[in-house]
Amino acid sequence: MKMTSIIMALLLMLPTGVSDSEKSEWVFTSTGAGDTVLLQTEETLALINTGVPQEFEELNESIELTNHDTIKSIVMTSAEANSCDNLTQLINKYEVQYVYMVPTFDDNCLDETENVDDITLQQESTFTLSRRLYIQYRTLEHDQGNVFISNGATSMYWYESSDDYDITHADVAYFPSYLEKEDVDLKTLYKIEPEVAIINENNDIQPNSSIYQHLQELWVDTYLLSDELAIHVLNEDRDFSVKLEKLQQK
Repeated sequence: MKMTSIIMALLLMLPTGVSDSEKSEWVFTSTGAGDTVLLQTEETLALINTGVPQEFEELNESIELTNHDTIKSIVMTSAEANSCDNLTQLINKYEVQYVYMVPTFDDNCLDETENVDDITLQQESTFTLSRRLYIQYRTLEHDQGNVFISNGATSMYWYESSDDYDITHADVAYFPSYLEKEDVDLKTLYKIEPEVAIINENNDIQPNSSIYQHLQELWVDTYLLSDELAIHVLNEDRDFSVKLEKLQQK
């Protein structure tokens, strides 16, 4: 089946006979038009951010490649990386039940939608994206969107700013393409201490060179995400491995 370059990162938990604690796979892909993560488990489909309007068709094609007809939850971490247009279309097409958003996200985007619950992420609160998957808001600065997502066995830290608030270890750290040099500090990365780090370079590594340098100082396996590459992160009983896949271009 032909794969297109898409503006998302796909988290795939392998089904049928293999428990979450034994084996899981996260597949990250991107077009550089936005930073979006699709989370797929055996029981549900969730989405982090929604991209820009001109990339909606690619995003839609990627969703249709999954085994789900609905998206249970959408998480909005940053207004800079998202579009109200896409959010509304996704809610209407995929029967979205919940939209989680950082405190500064403009909830006017949801004024014209029905049958969806909008929930503002708050510190010291845990929200469930599915029976096994949960999300926590990890920042004191309300204009930032650091979130921690875990199924109890594997965890991911979506990094948008340096912060001393409740930083804990995560297996995978994801760095969006819109980060600036001043957004990252070594102390925060020490606390996250990821096994694997993925930087969305948006086809221009220069803005993220300082992040890469810090991660190398910490001896973290670091990979640069572009629109020509998919990055598979596999976890088998806490043994992490990475596989790179070259994507076919449109």
